[in-house]
Amino acid sequence: MEYNLTTFHRTWFGKGCYLTVFGLMMYLVSYMIGWGEYSESLIGIPAQYCELGSDGLFREPMNSISNFAYIGVGLLLLWEADRQPENGPNPFSRKSLISPLYGVSAVFLGLGSLAMHGTQTQIGGFLDWGGMMLWMTVFVGYSVGRVLRWDEPTTVKNIIIFTLTYLIFDFFRREEIAPDWGEMEGLGFLRHFVWNSLIGIWMMIEADLYLSRKEIRHEFRMLVVFLLPVIALIVLDAPKLRYLVLQIILFLVCSMILTGTKSHPISRPLTPWLPLGVTSFILGLLVWNIGQAEQSGCNPESLLQLHAGWHLFTAFTFYAFHRHLKGEISLTSD
Repeated sequence: MEYNLTTFHRTWFGKGCYLTVFGLMMYLVSYMIGWGEYSESLIGIPAQYCELGSDGLFREPMNSISNFAYIGVGLLLLWEADRQPENGPNPFSRKSLISPLYGVSAVFLGLGSLAMHGTQTQIGGFLDWGGMMLWMTVFVGYSVGRVLRWDEPTTVKNIIIFTLTYLIFDFFRREEIAPDWGEMEGLGFLRHFVWNSLIGIWMMIEADLYLSRKEIRHEFRMLVVFLLPVIALIVLDAPKLRYLVLQIILFLVCSMILTGTKSHPISRPLTPWLPLGVTSFILGLLVWNIGQAEQSGCNPESLLQLHAGWHLFTAFTFYAFHRHLKGEISLTSD
């Protein structure tokens, strides 16, 4: 596709560029207005994610600038979306709505995380969380829609409804309606639960897409699909018992529904992109944990901030998972 000034705004790449410019302009406006007393109180001290608070354009310079990795990946995916053929084996390999939405979610995540690390404000934190949720719901919601045989408009509609409903609820949150479980109190608990649930559901779908093609007993298939996210949760998150019980109940119900059908309408051949993406995400989690304030990897004055590494690792995960989904094969007509 050739870009020109008269049609640029109609392309997905053009829309991504406009979104990026708009977000950066709003950031500069907020900088000129000021970010408030709390943000200013962090100047000269280590932030939650270790980096020393600055009085410049970014409170956390490296943790802010590294978010351009997400924006770059998102713009690349939107550029690719403009060049997709009309027909292809799945919505990520042809002109569609879901593939550009995935790219837009990367741009939004980069801008949201930039707002959080750059301003250290409550609204910045919400925008960061909103970007994370949009990415995860697009990624997982697409897979849910495919195994449940939704058409693409229904899938996109359900993704948008779920994301907006949850984020509106989160924005106007009332701590008293959520359980207080020590370290995960109030809506912090709900964020944790929703995030882990989405990741767990995706893991179960990927596992069952593989196992459903094998000649194995149904009971063994359901057991593997159920245990995979449970084991990952215990190893990577070490949750408290009450929280773990809730996740186990959800994963058990989902595994029963998912394995209730003998076959699925899609197949996803195992390529290097899936293990590469998962490995990059796990490495990102590792540096995310050890790079927080007062942890072993924290050096507030260093230009090499580990949390910036989390952004770089997960930006690659973003791209790798897109390539994995692009290799999907439809076993029925879409």
